[in-house]
Amino acid sequence: MRVSFDGEMFQASHISGPTHNYLGLELAEEDGSRKITVKVHPPIGKCCLNSNISSFDVASWIAEGIEAGNRQAGASFTVTYAEVVENDHPLPQMYAELARQIVLAAHQRASNHCGG
Repeated sequence: MRVSFDGEMFQASHISGPTHNYLGLELAEEDGSRKITVKVHPPIGKCCLNSNISSFDVASWIAEGIEAGNRQAGASFTVTYAEVVENDHPLPQMYAELARQIVLAAHQRASNHCGG
């Protein structure tokens, strides 16, 4: 699993043999939650799963991971933007884990920038 930050968006990916997943998130530190809107990008490459990842389904998977990450880090991140790729594997637990890892990375980044 890989998590990176490009200055605006955290990007997480997981490629393991036959499965692959990408999640991009922009986060804000706020109390409360907001509805997560997910942009589903067209397929990349020749992989044809016919999975038709639903933005509604992915939003709930992401929300689960955000909640777990916030609980673990003692943080209050919310998602302001999310993106996935249409032909990635529709694995709820993987999107939740990618979101959790992004929150942990965001919390670490915020702690480092605040001198803590």
